[in-house]
Amino acid sequence: MSHYSTWTFGIVTDGKNPERLHEVIHSIHAEADTLRDDIIIVGGKINPAANIIWIPFDESIKEGWITKKKNLIAQFARTEYICMMHDYVALSPGWRAGYEQFTQERGSWLSCTNQILNMNGTNFRSSAVIFNDGWPNEPIDNLKMPDKYGPGRLLNPHYIDSWARFFYYSGAYFCANRNLLLAFPFDENRVHGGGEDVWWSRQIYKQYGANVFNFNKYSHVRFLKQKDNAPWELRPEINFGYNS
Repeated sequence: MSHYSTWTFGIVTDGKNPERLHEVIHSIHAEADTLRDDIIIVGGKINPAANIIWIPFDESIKEGWITKKKNLIAQFARTEYICMMHDYVALSPGWRAGYEQFTQERGSWLSCTNQILNMNGTNFRSSAVIFNDGWPNEPIDNLKMPDKYGPGRLLNPHYIDSWARFFYYSGAYFCANRNLLLAFPFDENRVHGGGEDVWWSRQIYKQYGANVFNFNKYSHVRFLKQKDNAPWELRPEINFGYNS
């Protein structure tokens, strides 16, 4: 296996659906190297095992405090790469082989995502752009997109470089280098639904530009529950560059 094949799978949970959490863990075990990979679970209640690290979390401190949980995962991780996921995201068969192939072709990378399938099989923000920087955020510059594109859109992954200024990773699932997550922690003033994923994506873009974003076409994950799509997600993918 390559140097980049050691992973931490960080699961954010509130512990309300332990059966589904176990299904997520099972999907990870089917893809993970159990001798070298770790699973870190923040929240809920689960018995630690050989490669499972459980971090208790007091949910009463702040409701929906997923940013704190994600930062804890980065701090406790021991591997170079972290797969950050909520407790309803399952790895699909071939996930590991897909990342091996992607890394062999791409070389070292800082962050990445791949196809994310909703429970009904449709795409869920696998690659998305949002044009208002996220409602709680101050714009990072004066660049605006034409109104005809709407508030956001799913993006053909081939064109991430062209749209990187507006691209963001879904907070439900993404992968990143541990050092990147430590250097750019999530804003702990934000909670679930507060645009924390858009904000974080903007921070890494400001530092690294378009090259920080990657899309692995060889792997995918699936939701174990149906998530509501934003209306703009149902519009056709953007398949062109800035000047179209």
